[in-house]
Amino acid sequence: MAPEAELLLNIGAEGGSISVYGSLSSDAASRFRVLMIDHTPTFLEFDEGGPPSRSDSGWLTSWADAMTAIARWPWPNLVPLFVHERVAREVWDSVEDYRANSRREIRASSLERWRRACGA
Repeated sequence: MAPEAELLLNIGAEGGSISVYGSLSSDAASRFRVLMIDHTPTFLEFDEGGPPSRSDSGWLTSWADAMTAIARWPWPNLVPLFVHERVAREVWDSVEDYRANSRREIRASSLERWRRACGA
């Protein structure tokens, strides 16, 4: 990870997390990277388990690409652990977009957590 990358969004799930990092310029983040860590395999018995699963999107050129990268998980139903104030509006807009376009519903309690985390 480049030293100028900053944590923009951290989403917690039982056994893991999804993090979005960005390289912030003076007015907006110009590139993004999505990292996913799943510790679930470490909770299994020795013969069934294994090391944590990790996924790295590599550098992406837009916020939309970062949101597409996390869309494989039902992230709005997970727990917002950190939302950087410089992307709070974009995160909330992404929650609203997910809500409008996904076949998966967002639980009311989850929506309220995101609303608070984003200051919406």
